Amino acid sequence: MRKSIRTTLSFWFILVSLTPMLAVGYIGYRQRIDGVKIRESEKLKAIRDFKVGQINSWIQERKNDVKHLSTELEACIAHSGAGERLVHRASAGSLLQRFIKNHTLYDEIFIVDPKTGDILISTVKTAEGLNKSESPYYEKHPAGVDVLMTDIYYSKAIGRTTMCFFRPVFHSNGPGQSVSGILVSRIDLETSLFSLLLDNTGMGTTGETVIADSKRKVLCRLKYSSQPPMTLEDDSIAMVNAVSGETGIVQCNDYRGKKVMAAYTHVPGNQWGVLVKQDYREIFAPVKKAMIEISIVLVLMIAIFIVIAIFLAREIARPILDMTKVSERIMAGDLSARNSERRHSIEIDFLSRSFNEMTKSLTSGMIVQQGVSEINKIMLPASKLENLRDKLLKKLIQATDSIMGAYFIYDVIKKCYIHSTSFGVAGERVKSLPESLVNSLFGDPSSASAIHSIRNIPDNTVFTAKTFAGNLAPKEILSIPVMHESKVAGIISLASLTGYQDEHRKILEQIHPSISAVVSNLKADEKTKKYARRLEHQNMELESQTCELEAQAQSLKDMADALREQNEMLEIQQKKVETADRLKTEFLSNMSHELRTPLNSILTLSRVLIGKNSDGFDPADVEYLKIIHRNGGLLLELINDILDLSKIESGKMELKPEALSVGSVLSTIGERLKPIAEQKGVELIIRDAENAPEIVTDPMRINQILQNIIGNAVKFTEKGSVTVRLESDSEWIHIRVSDTGIGIPEDALTSIFEAFSQVDGSSSRNHEGTGLGLTIALKSAEMLGGSIDVESRPGVGTAFSVHLPVNGMTKKRGEQSETHVETVKPLPPGAERHYRKSLLLIEDNPDNMETLIAVIGDRYDRIIAADGMSGLDLAVSRLPDLILMDISLPGMDGISVVKHLKSNPKTKNIPAIALTAFAMKGDRERILASGFDDYVAKPLDPDTLMNTIERWIKKTEQRFMV
Repeated sequence: MRKSIRTTLSFWFILVSLTPMLAVGYIGYRQRIDGVKIRESEKLKAIRDFKVGQINSWIQERKNDVKHLSTELEACIAHSGAGERLVHRASAGSLLQRFIKNHTLYDEIFIVDPKTGDILISTVKTAEGLNKSESPYYEKHPAGVDVLMTDIYYSKAIGRTTMCFFRPVFHSNGPGQSVSGILVSRIDLETSLFSLLLDNTGMGTTGETVIADSKRKVLCRLKYSSQPPMTLEDDSIAMVNAVSGETGIVQCNDYRGKKVMAAYTHVPGNQWGVLVKQDYREIFAPVKKAMIEISIVLVLMIAIFIVIAIFLAREIARPILDMTKVSERIMAGDLSARNSERRHSIEIDFLSRSFNEMTKSLTSGMIVQQGVSEINKIMLPASKLENLRDKLLKKLIQATDSIMGAYFIYDVIKKCYIHSTSFGVAGERVKSLPESLVNSLFGDPSSASAIHSIRNIPDNTVFTAKTFAGNLAPKEILSIPVMHESKVAGIISLASLTGYQDEHRKILEQIHPSISAVVSNLKADEKTKKYARRLEHQNMELESQTCELEAQAQSLKDMADALREQNEMLEIQQKKVETADRLKTEFLSNMSHELRTPLNSILTLSRVLIGKNSDGFDPADVEYLKIIHRNGGLLLELINDILDLSKIESGKMELKPEALSVGSVLSTIGERLKPIAEQKGVELIIRDAENAPEIVTDPMRINQILQNIIGNAVKFTEKGSVTVRLESDSEWIHIRVSDTGIGIPEDALTSIFEAFSQVDGSSSRNHEGTGLGLTIALKSAEMLGGSIDVESRPGVGTAFSVHLPVNGMTKKRGEQSETHVETVKPLPPGAERHYRKSLLLIEDNPDNMETLIAVIGDRYDRIIAADGMSGLDLAVSRLPDLILMDISLPGMDGISVVKHLKSNPKTKNIPAIALTAFAMKGDRERILASGFDDYVAKPLDPDTLMNTIERWIKKTEQRFMV
């Protein structure tokens, strides 16, 4: 044990002292490593950029040399007739010799015939007449004047690697003249580029610069390899990235297999990869040396800390081991064992005293637990209250060293405590005690459930103990209330001649709840037996009532079955309602299509005929056509109103919010309605429209609301004026439309916003309308988060107030409006092109077909099909430039036709435009998603249709040209 605690303390002292030290050392090591990495990385990147700059400067200098030399040669060159193209060859040769003498880094400079590839003039006389037609500078001689260069290559003529810079030499100044020769300069790389690359200044002893071509062939001499250039391939990750066009720095293994830090990049002009590297070992050599020194210091400090930790552990463990011996004696049963009071640290002395107090408390606790245990042994087997009282009182007197005791039972009727049993008390004096006397003597134990103590007892007390010396008064009396159902059921009184110890009080405090619980349980048992007898009698009565309950249960079951049948009927009705709603939506969609189909012909043809007024139509006939077109438009508005109301009621109305100026909308509506108002002699006034703030809402719905309300005001006003006033604040915008018209009766104000409701609904009414305008306006305003109020007096006028939130339709951040993107597809390969474009028209309705023909006219060749199958066959056989197709076709509908067209390689690129009267929500998206390239809604607008056709024809022409 002693060895264990000393070892543990020593271990933890060493661990706690060494952990921060090792942590600090490790952090310092990592910081040094990271610092060196960052410093060396920046250094290598700077050297890399400097080297690349030197290479680019070197290349540019060579280009400038060649360009300058070629310019001087052009002054010496002229045409001399057939066969010989270079004149003054001696002057040109002398110029080349002077140049190579002044520029020692060139091995040879010569001029090649551009036609034959023979060397005409060279600084090496033995090379003149050699054929260089297989050389790269001969194959790639340019038509311009820029200087080009070859990649580094191995020359068999000189037996080493080299590279050439070349430029054409023109017969006279200017690139437009003929080329008389190609000036070629061959470089001595050893004394120029390679010596520049071998300079490892700033890279230590292991630093090296390497360049490689696009195939990672090393082009320069290497510091640690005897292989000549162009024979070694560098597969390091740094060189792979460099020749791929990347720039960066990385740790990798070089061509020797040693770990290096390499900064890499590339030279764009000739696709060279360049890397600057230095051995990892040399970079971190200073760090390694510093860490060795730090490690030696750490080892010495660790040894010192170990000695200190062992000393401290031994000093701290000594008093703890002494206390361990005392605890071993206490565990063996010697409760008198105590720690000696030595002079230790304050904490150890406090721990020693606490240990002694704990031992004393443990001894006291054992006495208390023993007393409580003996009393519980008396109470738990008890089955009757009379037997329990005698045994319990005897054991309490024994456990508390009392000289006497008495048990009193409270009589609720007599309001007094009746003596039940006692020991050591003068029995002739203890009878029944009044409640007031007990309260005065015992401190009113009935007022609470706590144990009460009475000291300084008078000599004339009724509680006296019989002894051989006579009757003696006690020094202290304890009163223990016996509780039952939160009320006092009895009192146990104990008396002592010397007073009670703490152990005695603790015994009574711990056993007190158990006494009350046992008494309550025994009383409850008595009540339970009494209730059991009563329950037996009641069970007999309940049996007679069971039959009645069974009958009632059967009745409830019948009611539940009926309720279930009602629920099933409600579910069936709910399904019918849902089916009716779906059928209603389908009906409205089909109705819109069926109504729009004839309207398409009426409106389009009437507009076509009106446009042909100059062809000799009778003026009266033109007026008839205008009436037809106008009334067809009114019928279309009625259909649109019914569809809008259906969309709003079904919750399918789509809102498209955007920033809008209400003032501009009012101005537009005013311009539209002023001619109508002036014809009636009514003044239309719009005020404060220019001060309207910009709000975020649906423009179409706002226009519809204001058009209906202001239009109604003009319609129902025969004289006077219609005034539109606009007011706004930070949250709302208010538009008040007041007129001097016929007014609305008070009993009709509640119904004007109901669908199909009109103030004058008779067949002889003066004003036309369906009664949907105000209904759509109110429901649209509510969808936008606003409302509409109305005030009216018959014969005086009406005022409608539209209230709209300024930001009620703000889009969520990141939300984008739907955008239909048109895609232009390429024409089928090999398709025959005609000067006159052809259109395939697929329409089953003869009137609609005549309408299409009338709108298109003779501008295009027309191919006509009356059903989907024949239209598909004509599209495959005739390959038209554009297809106009109805959706509802007999046999095969338009969607099936377009799917077959887009799956056929011959027809998949022909633009297909849908012509349809479907106008329900989602029809456009569904039709475009099925494969159609565009969508034109019926009734057809001639201008819209022709613009769409011309736009797609133009796209096909542009694709064909490309």
